Amino acid sequence: MELDPITKWLVRISSSILILLGLIFVIAIPLLALKASSAISLIQETVQSDFKDILTGLIDKL
Repeated sequence: MELDPITKWLVRISSSILILLGLIFVIAIPLLALKASSAISLIQETVQSDFKDILTGLIDKL
């Protein structure tokens, strides 16, 4: 099956776009996961610190 030159170039361009999108996703998804993980970690530390302060305050009142 022989393709005309325009079709060959369209296939090459679309293949390149798909490969590029795949590479972007492979790099972007772990970076987003890492950022989300660090944000969750920071929120967890803040909540834990606040909770600890509240408990200490309650114990001091007793």
